[in-house]
Amino acid sequence: MNLNHHNQSHLLRRLPDLKLPYDNIHKKVSSDLYVIIPKGKKHIVWFTYFQDKRVCIFIEVKLGGQKQINEMFIVPQSYDKKLVLGTLFFGTLFNIDKKKYYSIENIHYYKGKNIENNNEKYKLTLIKNILEKELKSCFLTTKGICMAMPIIESKFENCIETAKLLTYNIYSIQNRNLHGKNNNYSSTLFKQFHEDIKSKIFIVKAQIQNDVYDLYYYNNGLLEKYEIAYIPDYKTSTMMNNIFRKIKENINLDALEESDDEEEFENMNEDKFVDLNKCVKMECIFNKKFNKFVPIKIMENGKICNKKEIK
Repeated sequence: MNLNHHNQSHLLRRLPDLKLPYDNIHKKVSSDLYVIIPKGKKHIVWFTYFQDKRVCIFIEVKLGGQKQINEMFIVPQSYDKKLVLGTLFFGTLFNIDKKKYYSIENIHYYKGKNIENNNEKYKLTLIKNILEKELKSCFLTTKGICMAMPIIESKFENCIETAKLLTYNIYSIQNRNLHGKNNNYSSTLFKQFHEDIKSKIFIVKAQIQNDVYDLYYYNNGLLEKYEIAYIPDYKTSTMMNNIFRKIKENINLDALEESDDEEEFENMNEDKFVDLNKCVKMECIFNKKFNKFVPIKIMENGKICNKKEIK
């Protein structure tokens, strides 16, 4: 629900003064933590009272030399009623597949208490506890907003590789120190790394061994084996198994307790759970650390790469 000018003015008179964070754009800076910041509009989220009702208010702010309030609106949320004693977050509002998400990147007040001068470790732990015990990360309506913490890594390189696989746009990698109390962060713009991402389309075929897949490209009009794909994590492994293999555990955890049926028991072939003849066109991104391509999704359209594009 959008608030009119009169209601906005009334609420803003009650809004505490906040030390909103400011990003200093640098190249990589050594830090304890690296936070993936989505690309979107900055918002304060305020749990408070309005017209004798407990409400969650989103306040769009424009940062810079002179901070500016652009828009205020109320969003239905499921939360502990004590949060409206005065809890204020700061973060980014962004979209994934037409749904709205809010990345909680900082907390300024908690139940009426100013905690801006507490260190990063305290504030991040507090946000985590609030999401676990006092605030549900869910959509209550079709116009609802899901709130969650941003992705945090302990290594800059891991942050870059993770960001490349995300389905939403990334603005920056923010550097933070666990015991730092300063809201001014050093950040590295993600676009300088995003421009270097190699994305190619290959034909992919499975080998008998689990998590081993061959990539094929065109060479003089003929398909030729390039190399083995890199499967970096459980999520990628499960996706590939669902495409090429008949593994019951991927579909139903209860299958771990099921006995093999008679047909499976009698079939002693090593390839009985894998389709070695199946060829799938997939988009793959290049992992610089391991110097290999990672399959990320099936492609219905698109041109299969050739040898000249890779070498």
